[in-house]
Amino acid sequence: MAQPVAVVGDMGSHGLAALVDTAPTVIVAGKTIATFGPGGPVAGAIPPCGLYQPPPSPVHPEGIIVPGPAGGSATVFAGGLPVHRGGDSRGCGAVTISSVPNVFCG
Repeated sequence: MAQPVAVVGDMGSHGLAALVDTAPTVIVAGKTIATFGPGGPVAGAIPPCGLYQPPPSPVHPEGIIVPGPAGGSATVFAGGLPVHRGGDSRGCGAVTISSVPNVFCG
């Protein structure tokens, strides 16, 4: 089933936008497309998803680092990495909420 692609700055279901791995040469709606990287914390990520939210955080305890995207397309790639989409999971259990209404991938 096709889902809307995610781009840098898209929100997660836990709140604030979080940076994600990207394919810098692939632009969608004026922003770089999000990808599902090889795992681990995402460089430059901001709370609450990607790193941790300072106390008192009910979601991300202090000092706990969680990975960014934990899912992506099995068939569509950008920069050699699976495209991360709205509805795909993040390492902290949140899901990404896409801000792109008209670009989809399976």
